[in-house]
Amino acid sequence: MAVRMFCLVFGVMLSLPSLSARSASAARAQSPDIDVLMQRVGEYVYGFIDRFCNVVAEERYEPDRVRRGNGRLRSDFLLVQKPGNERQFLTFRDVVEVNGKALRNREEALSKLFLQPAENVIVQANAITAHSADYMFPGSDPLLVMVFLQPEYQPRFTFTRDDIEARLGADIRRVHFEETTSPTMLRQEKDRDLPTRGTIWASERTGKVVKTELRLGSDPTTTTITTIFGRDEPLGIDVPTILEQTYYPSPGEVVKGIARYSNFRRFNVSTAEKIDAPER
Repeated sequence: MAVRMFCLVFGVMLSLPSLSARSASAARAQSPDIDVLMQRVGEYVYGFIDRFCNVVAEERYEPDRVRRGNGRLRSDFLLVQKPGNERQFLTFRDVVEVNGKALRNREEALSKLFLQPAENVIVQANAITAHSADYMFPGSDPLLVMVFLQPEYQPRFTFTRDDIEARLGADIRRVHFEETTSPTMLRQEKDRDLPTRGTIWASERTGKVVKTELRLGSDPTTTTITTIFGRDEPLGIDVPTILEQTYYPSPGEVVKGIARYSNFRRFNVSTAEKIDAPER
């Protein structure tokens, strides 16, 4: 399934199982209703994006097995404010190593990118994204579901509360989502709608998101992208730690893999388009 991103822009400040009547009644009595919970989630996501902005992560991806066009990757992954627009953020991936072999002139390419004049940044960043799409499915963005959870995008979806996931925390609630608005935020080939659906796991008390699962397409070739979040103590912020994916690049071919994130470091872009060296 060929997929291209229609919207991967973050606002700054930054079918589904139903509960039985009895369990739904008990859930309402013991926990916030879905509107209150999603308001808390939206506020948490704003804060998450604001804190994660300008952080570069090292991403190490391992496929289930190495084969044609599919190998071990090391990449830089970055969330950054769009130059000239204080309300938009973009994510970028730059593959710097394939199967243990460094790609020429790729080290710190994302960081160096933002030394360029603002008008050149997006053009060059898109070129970096296209380069990386040759190696990794472009929908494999650990923060993609966070886009949908921002308050301005939540009306595009229906959210359905499910059970507490006790193994993730005493107040971690499973919530299913399904996109119901057209045109959809993601587009597939020939500019057709690609509705998204999936599940989030969030704290009822704080709205903190600890896990997301995105599902694209339909059975038996449903693409699944799962992200687990954790804490980076050196920076003191929540970060993606693991991404697991299953997707179908062509009929009869399935690719599974896992990406792990580490070596988080921050840089700052000033209004004069000057970048400080990343902290390591």
